[in-house]
Amino acid sequence: MDDKDVFAAMGIAGFGKATKKRQLDPNRFEKNKRSEEVASLSTAEVNTGVSLPSSSKQPALKPTAHPGSDSDEPGPSLPPTRQEEDEDEDKDDDEEPEFDPSDPEYDDEDSQLPQFPITHEIVMKDHTKVISALALDPSGARVLSGSHDYDCKLWDFGGMDYRCKPFKTWEPSGTYHIHDVKYSIDGQRFLVVSGTTQAKLYDRDGEEEATFIKGDMYIRDMKHTAGHVFELSSCAWHPKNPETFITGAADSTIRIWEVENKRKQKSVIVVKSKERGARTKVTSCAYSPDGNIISGACVDGALHMWQANSNFVRPNMTIEGAHTKGTETGSVVFSVDGRTVLTRGGDDTVKIWDLRAFKKPLAVRSDVGTLYPNTNAMFSPDDKYVITGAAATTKGGKGRLLFMEKDTLDVVKTLDVDSTPVKVFWHNCHWPLERSNMCAILTTNLT
Repeated sequence: MDDKDVFAAMGIAGFGKATKKRQLDPNRFEKNKRSEEVASLSTAEVNTGVSLPSSSKQPALKPTAHPGSDSDEPGPSLPPTRQEEDEDEDKDDDEEPEFDPSDPEYDDEDSQLPQFPITHEIVMKDHTKVISALALDPSGARVLSGSHDYDCKLWDFGGMDYRCKPFKTWEPSGTYHIHDVKYSIDGQRFLVVSGTTQAKLYDRDGEEEATFIKGDMYIRDMKHTAGHVFELSSCAWHPKNPETFITGAADSTIRIWEVENKRKQKSVIVVKSKERGARTKVTSCAYSPDGNIISGACVDGALHMWQANSNFVRPNMTIEGAHTKGTETGSVVFSVDGRTVLTRGGDDTVKIWDLRAFKKPLAVRSDVGTLYPNTNAMFSPDDKYVITGAAATTKGGKGRLLFMEKDTLDVVKTLDVDSTPVKVFWHNCHWPLERSNMCAILTTNLT
């Protein structure tokens, strides 16, 4: 008696139920396509008269009967004669050539348009209020978000299921809004800047490594304080050294920090305003791609540039009134070549500045609505385009994503989204060869 018979005699049919294997939907990627893309595809089919190939429309192949063969008898058909082969070749010559999309003959106007990563989308909704900070790690595998609901969340694409939920949620600073988050150049750490005076450093998995010191608010000279004395607004990592970063705050300073020293900053840049009182709020700060220039935008409308190896007594370049006084400039970004600077103002403008002629902007786009002061703008990875969000004009209305030419800020593509975009991030992975780069968009909840 074999084992199966023994188990059957004992009343044992098996060792528990076999776990059902989950079948993956082969069309799951197509389900995330934007509806407007599908609509445009249908329109193209109607206008051009070219139908998409479908396996269901293919006729079944039938065996060919040759002259002299007996159709009643089974078996293979006789090989074609030389005359039949010649006739088939003549027919092939008369048939229309197959469509080859790579053939320049078939190029049209649409194929010459810029291709943006906007064909597919997923909604990762877990915050309860406006998302005010956003970052992707250099590999593009994880998303870090911060919100006015006081939470930071970590999302991992590799470990995410169909629910699209974060794997970690925490409150970095109690009941303070999150203002900025940034990954280091090696992706092993990230900074969180909130409405407090202290920046916090975390490892890749969201475990806290350090809380940097706050300064003494009773010391008047900001150079003599060990840290910030008013709320932080922004931060930026050194583009080549993962051990160095800067923070900007409402105490009119930009401070340079070393990761290993949380007790005191390395250097202090005191921003002096021409307004009465000589202090202003630094709303945004950034490093140039080579790390040689530090930039800061202030609430008095000024835009400053310092050489990173200088004594920071005064800026090397300054534009007074770069944006409207009293509005907060949401972002300062250097282009890939380091020659131009992009600013997104709270005065509903986007401006491009040339560092070689730093007197007036190269181009201005002035019809970009701003609902939140930390609304940002970014360059595309190939340094040809600019992306930013425009606020909805009515409560509950649709916001817009604007894709603009870098040199002129002319809009080349407008994408409607469900609500006002605040933070945008254009990942630079595999650009431009595979076009598999990511455009991550976080929007407010206006409902």
